[in-house]
Amino acid sequence: MARAVSAVAISALAVVAAIAAALLQQRAAATAATACRAAESAVAATILGWPLFESGSPLAIAESLAPVWHVLVTENDPTKAVAAFGDDAARCCAGGADVPGCNSLVHAAFPLIAFMDRLRAAIDVPRRDALRGEAGAASASSLDAAIVDRLRATTKTDGLGSRAARVAVVGGGPSGLTAALVAHREGANVTLIEKRDFHYSRPVWFDLEPGDDGEPTTQAQLRAWGFFELRPPVVPDDAGSPVVTVQCFVLERFLALAAALAGVTMRAGEEFCGVCADDDGLVALAAHGGCTDGGDAPEAPAARRAGEPLLARSCTDADRHGVTVPFDILVGADGPRSRVRDALDLTYAPRARFSAADGSLWRTEAALSQVTLILAFELDAGGRCPALRRDAAGVPLPPHEPSFDEPGVSTVFKRFFEPYCELQLLFEETLGAELLAAYETEYPGGAPRWSWGPGGAPAAALERDRRALPLPLLRRVTATILASPFASDDALLGALRRPVPHGRADASLFRMAISAASAGGRVLSAPAPYGRLSTYAIALLRGDALASAHYRLGLGVNEAFKALPALADLLRVLGGMGGPDALRGSLMVAKTVFGATEAAVKAGADRMVNRQLFAIYFEAVCGFLVFGGDDAQQVYRRRHRDRQLELLPSDALDGLNCTAASTAASRAQRTR
Repeated sequence: MARAVSAVAISALAVVAAIAAALLQQRAAATAATACRAAESAVAATILGWPLFESGSPLAIAESLAPVWHVLVTENDPTKAVAAFGDDAARCCAGGADVPGCNSLVHAAFPLIAFMDRLRAAIDVPRRDALRGEAGAASASSLDAAIVDRLRATTKTDGLGSRAARVAVVGGGPSGLTAALVAHREGANVTLIEKRDFHYSRPVWFDLEPGDDGEPTTQAQLRAWGFFELRPPVVPDDAGSPVVTVQCFVLERFLALAAALAGVTMRAGEEFCGVCADDDGLVALAAHGGCTDGGDAPEAPAARRAGEPLLARSCTDADRHGVTVPFDILVGADGPRSRVRDALDLTYAPRARFSAADGSLWRTEAALSQVTLILAFELDAGGRCPALRRDAAGVPLPPHEPSFDEPGVSTVFKRFFEPYCELQLLFEETLGAELLAAYETEYPGGAPRWSWGPGGAPAAALERDRRALPLPLLRRVTATILASPFASDDALLGALRRPVPHGRADASLFRMAISAASAGGRVLSAPAPYGRLSTYAIALLRGDALASAHYRLGLGVNEAFKALPALADLLRVLGGMGGPDALRGSLMVAKTVFGATEAAVKAGADRMVNRQLFAIYFEAVCGFLVFGGDDAQQVYRRRHRDRQLELLPSDALDGLNCTAASTAASRAQRTR
């Protein structure tokens, strides 16, 4: 009897334990399900309401994603990486990827994971770490190998240290950020100095050139870094070409996130002040909140023989700047007013000499520039830009269409991507100069910074605008471009009066010239302490610091991407030489590797400058139209009788002369 009672009791206890276990399991499942829903909502909100492309700080976002990145890099396991999103994600995926909630969470987080996975593969972390630990581990290209073999045959590199190269990048725009990412990939210790706080806001538009993976094109490189996995707000070309358009701040925020996540040291709110030299080599100086004086200049130009390195001053009072960044390679990507370029004692001046695409003939003008007018329209009640006129196929009219009716108007480019609605008019020289003179009479300091609210502008300001802007001309042009023309000058002015995003004027008329630096960089030298070898470093310019980009949107940023292999090759050459200490004591090494790199960088910039000057001459001076890329620029003249464009034969352009081109084109037309 006792045994029976005991068995029943044991059985009852087992039932209770089973029920308790089931309840605990149900509770755990409910807790996991709640955690999964919370984690999935957070991940979805992060992606769909992605703060990176709105107002979030790329550095703060990178910090929040750092645990996920670490797991993905070290373990290459998407499920474990997802579990690192936070406590809710960890509880959700505690049972593994087979748990339905975790599986759903992994799916929701796919864009972020895919982005980081692509970036991880592009950076190639194991290879990068190997490069940092073993100088010479890089496999140089055939071009690099030739340089390395020549230097090794004449230079002693045995016994050099195997430290990683130190790269200081000045400027956190697209040119600087891309350089930082590539240098980091090649094993360098990279520090990026940016005077802003990485809260980017520039709303200008870039047309990104297409390309397949493996090609040195903008879209291909961005694809490799995971840009398109994040579903960025890019705009496809409405005519069906593979070009996509993106705003500058979208691109900058992505690149800043990628650089910070990959491990680039990002220094915000610091302005580059100059260079100096200490016992260990060259040092970049920067200061929080701006430099207190003109910066640290190098030696006086008269004290340097032609072709010799630029000798940096000793760092006797570097502490006054607050920030010192040692470097072997200095990259100046700090824009058209570059302080790095000034520190290198390089000039920056407008260019007016250009050639045919094959370089067979050169032409020099006294000056070459083009006048442009940018109009930014208000959104309608539904938050939309003004509707565009379209052809029978539903495609907006081409940019040259208004020029058939308006002599002196070259092209009108449309950038109607909400919330930005911009038209950009390019003028031929005679009309452009006339319009600019009237504009500068009213606004001698340049474009006004309007900020009128919904209540409108004061009457005096409107009257001033009527005198400054060619309103009748603009009404005729917009009647060609827009579906609904403006009934009056006041209606047009009213459409331009809205709160100004990012401090931009709603109408600005200005002359655009193409400027370029006198060289692509310099070799820098540190004074040699007694009994020690001299130390050399290489300084390079990129982006607008090297050559300004025209209003043909995206030229500059696309050229910056094309120039990235030159920087990678430089670091690989130094790796093949035993590391950056190959620059210590060998001026020949410094000059050789700098010369090869600068030649490649300068050649690309010169092609971009030439392309722009070629277009300005034939459009602003000759009155033709120019379309096409670097090696395929085509010149057209308008055929007014049927509103078509007529391609000028290539031999008509051989003389790079307006009259000769027009005569040759007419002769060719008569013979057809």
